[in-house]
Amino acid sequence: TATVINTQALGIKRPAAFTNIFNALPGVGIRTNSRGEAVLRIRGSEERQSQVFFDGAPISVPWDGRTDLSLLPGSLIQQVSITKSAAPIEFGTNAILGIVDVSTRRPVEELAFEGKAEYGNHNSYLIEGLAAIPLGQTKLVVAANRRHRDAEALAGSENEIAEIIPFDPLTEDRRTNTALESNSFFSSVEHEQDWGRVQASVMHIDANKEIAAAAHLDPSTENPRFWRYPNWKLTQLTVNTDLALSDNTSLHATGWRQWFTQTIDAYQSIKYQSVEERQQDDDDTVGGRLTLNRESDAFSARLVGSFQSSRHRQIDSDVIAQITGAPETFKQNLSSIGAEIDVPFSPTTKMSIAASYDRASTPLTGDRPTQEALSRLAGNIGLQWQPDDEWTVIASLGQRTRFPTLRELYGTSLGQFLLNPNLKPETVLAADIFIGWKPEETPVELSFTPWFTHISHTLSRRTIRHDGNRLRQRFNLRGSTGYGFEATAKWDMQETLELESSLFWQHQKAE
Repeated sequence: TATVINTQALGIKRPAAFTNIFNALPGVGIRTNSRGEAVLRIRGSEERQSQVFFDGAPISVPWDGRTDLSLLPGSLIQQVSITKSAAPIEFGTNAILGIVDVSTRRPVEELAFEGKAEYGNHNSYLIEGLAAIPLGQTKLVVAANRRHRDAEALAGSENEIAEIIPFDPLTEDRRTNTALESNSFFSSVEHEQDWGRVQASVMHIDANKEIAAAAHLDPSTENPRFWRYPNWKLTQLTVNTDLALSDNTSLHATGWRQWFTQTIDAYQSIKYQSVEERQQDDDDTVGGRLTLNRESDAFSARLVGSFQSSRHRQIDSDVIAQITGAPETFKQNLSSIGAEIDVPFSPTTKMSIAASYDRASTPLTGDRPTQEALSRLAGNIGLQWQPDDEWTVIASLGQRTRFPTLRELYGTSLGQFLLNPNLKPETVLAADIFIGWKPEETPVELSFTPWFTHISHTLSRRTIRHDGNRLRQRFNLRGSTGYGFEATAKWDMQETLELESSLFWQHQKAE
């Protein structure tokens, strides 16, 4: 099952940033972590357990398994499909608790232009424009976006704010160290023929940003970060090809290349007067996926294979001592191969069964000890029952694996982490049952979905003392369990007026 946000719904939301799309969606949350990154959390998942794909290509930076979603423009999006349970196997490894599959703006038959401008507190503004240009069988989309703010605004009384972030030297109604400047560019070209379709797109984001310190922590006893990103650049090239091999056989291919650079400046205190340490990251990722589809009256089947290789190069410097460290190079390869078959047992019942083999290796580990390659089996089974035109019941059960990222295995985060050479991959067992009712004669639509997840070897973080210092360290919990339900109701009151309500409840427990 998937929640689809179509073009019409996006037109109502008018998202300034990609993260605005998920406002008021049950079971989908956006959280800003201690690194200042807006990350996705589906049904209570941790930030690396859900993945975002743009036109079939993963948008996260493989070194860390995530990216700052708030820096992605919202105007580029044409449709969003959200799967909240075990992801389809074609999305490969690591997407264990839900995926967000984004379709970017596609060209139209007629020339079209769009523009948008916003202005707000603390010199916050947004300017963006988009043009769709048809050129016969070839169509073009071009878009640009600029965002700026001097600081993030704070809401609440002085006493309320001081209670929540007591160690932030507040200036009027703004949060300390939250300035942002971002420029983005997007272009897509699409060509269609009788044999199929080819689409190529490029997205480039050039930003510098400040991140609010964890001002609920006392710097004299804790170890909050005082960071700024003077350089944050992401470029992603994606190519999609659909080929009709015969009347009932087709091939879909997706290829991607991602370049990412960032500089992290660590300051001595929340006054941000002098840089203490600096980290410079340079990432280069290439990947691809092939999906072979075959349709027949008796069944439909898919063969899927994907591969991704990512190289991370890092330089750590002690700015005060004027010591520049030697470059360290890390590399991770991810691969997955699997098959899925859909079999209709009757006009009202269909079953889907899938299985895949996932593997992760780290051939380059800087100066850290080499890790053995890890592999796991994954699979899922789904059953769909439609007794009539009004009722739909879909039950699914799936198992997926997330391998530790390069950063979790080898990253010291400017001396704040102690490495753990014994990290294991996470394995999730996810199940849910979707019950939907949509009567033909009544303008009402209802759905109810109970769900359950269990994760073995959940990756978590602890603080320990090592050589007299308080350091963070990643480790595997025994596991974690979550369960809950979501319900939605839609009522088309009139042709131009719709009422929608939702309810979400969940319970999570780590062992």
